[in-house]
Amino acid sequence: MALGRKSKAPSIVIGIVLAAFIPLALGAAAIAQFNRISLEMTGVKRDLAATRERLVKLEANAASALLADKMKLRADDRMLERAVAAPTPPFALTRDEIQLIRDFIKVRHRCPGHHKI
Repeated sequence: MALGRKSKAPSIVIGIVLAAFIPLALGAAAIAQFNRISLEMTGVKRDLAATRERLVKLEANAASALLADKMKLRADDRMLERAVAAPTPPFALTRDEIQLIRDFIKVRHRCPGHHKI
């Protein structure tokens, strides 16, 4: 009987060690997995911040391009309207105004001794 008790003791110790080791190994694996996921989330957040920054720049560029296109279209429309519209004289004078200008501008008579060169 002494022999049976001695052979049972090591197996009980091995059982106790395994019973303690398995939960510790599972806990260590869970902590390692949590750390890996935490690092991955940090990288994803950094990528998301960079993507948001690029998106803001892209939206700004798109808005300025749309504004430039609108301004160009407005300028083209104005040029087209000017080309289609009947040309107007720079100013129009009545007969009385023309006569007033002619009366104001007098041609000087040349002196008899003065010759053209």
